Amino acid sequence: MGMAQPGGTKEHGYRWTILSILTSSQIFLSMGAYSWGVLGMYLRPEMGISHTQVGMLTSVLYFTGVIVAVPSGIWVDRMGARKWLIISLLLMGVPFALMSLCHNYISILVLSAIGGMGYGILNQVSVKGLMRWFSSRSRATALGIKQSGVTIGGALNGIVLVALASAFHWHMAVLLVGALCLILSIISFFLYREQPPQAHTSTISSASATGKETPPGKSEGLRAALANPVLLMMLAVMPLMTGAQAGFAAHWPLFLKEDLLFSGTLAGTCFMTAMIAGAIARVGWGVISDRLLQGDRMKTMILISITALLGATVAFFLHPGISTWVIFLSTSLIGIGFLGFHGVLMALMAEAAGARLVGSITGVMITITWIGMVLAPLVFGTISDHWGYTWCWALMSVFAIISIVVFSIFSLRSKKHLGDSARTP
Repeated sequence: MGMAQPGGTKEHGYRWTILSILTSSQIFLSMGAYSWGVLGMYLRPEMGISHTQVGMLTSVLYFTGVIVAVPSGIWVDRMGARKWLIISLLLMGVPFALMSLCHNYISILVLSAIGGMGYGILNQVSVKGLMRWFSSRSRATALGIKQSGVTIGGALNGIVLVALASAFHWHMAVLLVGALCLILSIISFFLYREQPPQAHTSTISSASATGKETPPGKSEGLRAALANPVLLMMLAVMPLMTGAQAGFAAHWPLFLKEDLLFSGTLAGTCFMTAMIAGAIARVGWGVISDRLLQGDRMKTMILISITALLGATVAFFLHPGISTWVIFLSTSLIGIGFLGFHGVLMALMAEAAGARLVGSITGVMITITWIGMVLAPLVFGTISDHWGYTWCWALMSVFAIISIVVFSIFSLRSKKHLGDSARTP
């Protein structure tokens, strides 16, 4: 099949095919990552496991994702996104398909950990791919669209996986996740291309655009991250925000079913509401950041964190018998805030890192920030086993307050720096 000339209309339009593939990959892999939030409602009574053990299924998935994040970022920078996209889909697809044959907790735990390696590779693949195919004028929007796949996957879990587990067995739910990932790996093999259109490589050096840049290593990416104050600030906030997201996703349906006495179907619908709100927000916040706030990522993150704080604060006061619309309001605000920030934050990270090191630095950032995603499901489970879920939502409120304070400080410092520069003769 012949390729259009770089910068041609056909090649320019192919970036939307790339975005579609990466977004679909994010949806299917996120269905696996978020599956235990809804399937925990079925595993817990069947296997007699605790809230902490339910959280462990999510934690081990993120733990192995952390382990592969830095090396996979280096591999993606050296060998390109296409190969590692296919590998990530296979690493999630095969274990989840095999789970449909499992009948004990340990085997599910091991396979969930293997699937996490696939999930841990995808961010580096997608950030590298979108940095090459999209310019700075549309990058946050593209990343927001791709990142909306996380919450779309979670929303599908609230409908599809709950329906399959209710009508048949949770085995059918994990089999579907595995099959979707395996099918998309075949599609990606034939359709995904590395070469970006020339018109969208203005932020990439000519060497980088031809794939001949000097491959960065782990130490170089780590040094660059630690030397950049913006990236350091993100390292302070991202584990908290991503941890809140993971803890919420792993335990909210159980909280609704066991504490607020929702049916499994209604709990799944409420969980779906949070994910849909997050999916819309990831695109919406990207557009707001790119268009209305002229690329001011700091100010956008302050607005996002305020929304997250409102949602978590309302959740703290939820109790059996409270109006259902209040529960759905809290769920939606949490989705818009704690599930909606990723596209903007990843755009800030990519722009601070630069095109040549973006894969390696993404790996470093994921390694550190996913510590929150590893620990939060376990911490939330332990808190709920001993003191109840209410204090989990209080902890999320604290995380949001810290985020507001940190981004406000950096936003004020940036304005002061610009003001000083303007006064300099």
